[in-house]
Order: sequence, then C-alpha cells, then structure tokens
Amino acid sequence: MEQVAEIAKQLGVDDRSEEEQEQIVGMYQARIGEVLEEGLSEEQIHEYQAIIDGHQEVINAWLRENDADYRDSALYKALDDEESEVPTDKVYASIAWIRHNCSNYETVVEQVTNEFRSQYAN
Repeated sequence: MEQVAEIAKQLGVDDRSEEEQEQIVGMYQARIGEVLEEGLSEEQIHEYQAIIDGHQEVINAWLRENDADYRDSALYKALDDEESEVPTDKVYASIAWIRHNCSNYETVVEQVTNEFRSQYAN
C-alpha cells in the first residue's frame, strides 16, 4: 500500500479514498504498460511476462546474458536490503529488462503521469 500511496501523491489523488487511489494507480500502471508494449515485439512481450511471472529459468538466462554482474549493482543491493516477499532477482530483472528494452521508459512515465494528473488530480 505504501507504493500506491506514493504514486497517488505524485498523481495528485492522495486526498481520495484508498479504494479510489488503488483504482487510479492500477489504471496508471496499466496505461504505462500499454504504451511501452506498443514498441515491443511479441517475443519481447512474452519474455517480460515470463520475468514478471517469476519464471526463474527466464530470469536467470536474461540476467546472465544482459547483466552478469547484476548483484554488484547499487540497485540490486538496494532492492536486496528491502523487506519484500518478492525475490530480489525477479524485481531487479523486471526493472533491468525495462531499462534495457524500453529506452523511452522515462518519457512514457512522464507523459502518462501528466495525463493522469490533468485527468484525475483535484
């Protein structure tokens, strides 16, 4: 819930009920995914889906091929320090995959954030 509250604040909807915040943040995250997906091949989409679904063999193979020293990265170490039920390798791989395959990620997030602020912020 902490992440939802943080995103809700960024979107300017933090004064709404928790249920509304969760709904808006869910739509926001889905919209980012939709926009990013437009530039990906079907193979890339399947690979990313396998990573976020936690298919360890896909995660391991992708990390081995694209970021063999990932455990030394500051991001991995920061994620590893967080208390989470989700394995660090999975979270790191999903972030690294997006950074590797979606060079427009930050631009998309900024555009979608602005869209949602103008549409939903009070």
